[in-house]
Amino acid sequence: MPLSLRLHAARELLNRSFPLHEYQCDQAAAAIEDQFLKTSEAKIGAGTRERRDEAEADKGAALDAYFLRVRTELEELAKPEAARSLVAQAKFEALMGATGRPLCTDCSSTAPAGRGPHLCRWTTATEAADIEAVGSHGACLEPTRELFQVALDVSREAYRQACGEAPTQTVVLGTICAAEPNSVLEVSVDGVTRELAVRTKRMVELSFHVDSLAPDDYLAQLYVLFHEVLVHALCGIELDEDNAPESAAFHEGWMDSVSAEVLESLNEYGVPASNPAVRFLSQFVEKMHTLRGYRFDTARAASAINARNWRKGRTAREVMGRVLREAWEELEIEAGEPVSRAPEKAALDLRRLALMLNASTASDAERGEFTGALNFLFARCHDNGTAELLRKHAQVVEFAKEFVQGGSWQNLVASVVLYAEHAK
Repeated sequence: MPLSLRLHAARELLNRSFPLHEYQCDQAAAAIEDQFLKTSEAKIGAGTRERRDEAEADKGAALDAYFLRVRTELEELAKPEAARSLVAQAKFEALMGATGRPLCTDCSSTAPAGRGPHLCRWTTATEAADIEAVGSHGACLEPTRELFQVALDVSREAYRQACGEAPTQTVVLGTICAAEPNSVLEVSVDGVTRELAVRTKRMVELSFHVDSLAPDDYLAQLYVLFHEVLVHALCGIELDEDNAPESAAFHEGWMDSVSAEVLESLNEYGVPASNPAVRFLSQFVEKMHTLRGYRFDTARAASAINARNWRKGRTAREVMGRVLREAWEELEIEAGEPVSRAPEKAALDLRRLALMLNASTASDAERGEFTGALNFLFARCHDNGTAELLRKHAQVVEFAKEFVQGGSWQNLVASVVLYAEHAK
């Protein structure tokens, strides 16, 4: 219940005209936030009893009752602070709005066709049906579910554009409470993708450290969801193979960069302007850049061990980008056309190559070998010299040209690996 309350409150705050950091800088608004957190914790005891007691469950939905208790006390205790500034007033009104909606009642009345109304009681007898309702359409987790759906729909479309067809995996959302915050990203949300049925059904599971969950953590969700869906949930091979660590640099470095690129270009995928992912896109992107900075920071103890390896995926992506750009420049020169669009074309093909490889059945070892080959060439020649080295190997250049004109990505990957072997 506190998780739902804080997620809805964060989304309502974003609906106001002030950036989230202004709510923390304003003393009156910060005081309202403190009171909100104290009240939400103080009222959870009764909520816990309502979830377990049949007699209490008969009085109505536990979540709605919990929201109402918080709202009633907050209105009394925080209203004086709201009069002290415009920012505080906006925060107060946002919290009143977030706690004033009868989520369970509304959710029950708008259940999907064929399911019929279902008001979650959270008793032993209704637990299974309640879990199914929350999983399929529960408004209690709506602020997370709507972001998950955007990440899933847009990721599928990105793969469709790259591969000619969308991935067929069934992907569902799960949520759990975490014992500790996410120390790597320094937020209260984390994600993992689990294999439910080998390569056909997966669950993206978000974990929340509810006690420390702040409005800013709402913004962290979209990046975490895009990473889990695009990188892992729609991956073409089994997630739990013994040699999965061999492809970590490709998935956690290169494909993470692709997921960030797709998120940043969200407006190109036809998501309705009313969706929070679009309305607050600049804030989501800003938060994503902060999180990725933490993620790839080799100087921080929390991230250093993995970051050194994951950075190799980013390096491989940069090297391959130069190769594709060289291919386009040669093609345009051969055609007597200006080369000014070569970088733009190469960037699109670089994304297409990564998505095609990730959607394929190429093994973890093969993905790791390709990433390693590009890093070897980078270390051998460094910077622009890498493209020069590859240009000397005519077969690599020809396969790059073939790929950008719609040819085989497998031949391109194999030629890079082969040339790296010869260069050693």
